[in-house]
Amino acid sequence: MSESYTFESGEVIRDLFKWMLKEKIVDAVIGFEVKKTRYQLAPVAIDDPAKMTEVPLSTYMVYNFARMNSAAKFLHKSLNGAKDKKVALTARPCDIRGLEEIAKRWQVNLENLFIIGTECYGTLSFQTAPKTFASQEIDPEKVTKEALTEDSVILWLDGSTKTIKFDKKFDRFESCNRCPDKTPITADLTIANLEGTFILTPQSEKGKEVLKKALAANAISPKKADEVLIKKKNDLLNKLITNAQHQRESEIAAFMKLSPEERYKMVIGNYEKCRRCGVCTRSCIVCFCKDCIVIAKKKDLDPVLYCLTRLGHMGDSCVQCGKCGQNCPAKIPLPFIHLVFLQHIQNAFGFTPGKKDEPPPRSGESIKQLAHH
Repeated sequence: MSESYTFESGEVIRDLFKWMLKEKIVDAVIGFEVKKTRYQLAPVAIDDPAKMTEVPLSTYMVYNFARMNSAAKFLHKSLNGAKDKKVALTARPCDIRGLEEIAKRWQVNLENLFIIGTECYGTLSFQTAPKTFASQEIDPEKVTKEALTEDSVILWLDGSTKTIKFDKKFDRFESCNRCPDKTPITADLTIANLEGTFILTPQSEKGKEVLKKALAANAISPKKADEVLIKKKNDLLNKLITNAQHQRESEIAAFMKLSPEERYKMVIGNYEKCRRCGVCTRSCIVCFCKDCIVIAKKKDLDPVLYCLTRLGHMGDSCVQCGKCGQNCPAKIPLPFIHLVFLQHIQNAFGFTPGKKDEPPPRSGESIKQLAHH
């Protein structure tokens, strides 16, 4: 097992990225820009080590980038998918699955990436969470760090902590609660946030080599993690994965128990609420067509046809990041509808989006394999 390290703030990742830029290990880094409040983060491209931003690690791990922003979308759209430069970034497991999926369509050069993947315990709304804190007489702007547990969020204030339990009104996003894919794939280093302590672990040979050199150069100074801490982290992660798998299976089973008429009414009834604003497409990691007919003709399409066209286009590539549902102004449960669709795809073709080197069902390679069998 790789040796793990611990640290207490995002300064370690900031210094690591800064050192990588100085040493020209990478040409650019995806940094963080704080918008109106500390809860609202946006990605930013940095190629000058002197301009390396702070890395609000706990904020990113608990709330993600705000609105339609994501590390994967930004990398593809603003950094040309790392096709012409080496890029370091911090990414969630769903980001990495998205990058894997669009790499199959030649949109990203994974070889040019240095990925620090986060172990994901879910995501809170950057809008709802501060309001919930305020309702419990906690000043949201006095929170300095946060961490998710199995059933709550821990907040660090000036010299004290507060724990807020999840309930029906305040919880992770639904798509996060039923997502069992909480560990990063294709990452060079991984980070976990266990009750405010960050745990850094090499995952690839490239990650081991870069970390070894950074430690030798005194660019970063994390402490070695002990086995008790690692076990506690793994126990929490496994519990969250088990809970999510059970919730995913139970939600799909409950939907499939409905009559065909009830299922139709649920899906089409929600689709009829669509405003054709295009937010779902602009939020989607795996949507990238520059000449997308759904966007170009969105106001000419019937709302149901708009949603069905998009589902038919990217439904078998959905990596369940949840961004479409989180941003949808009509509150359409798009991630769940996509999940049911994905279950049918998996049953028919054995395909799960976001897995390395696994061709999509509609690719030429897959069609050849089906024809052969």
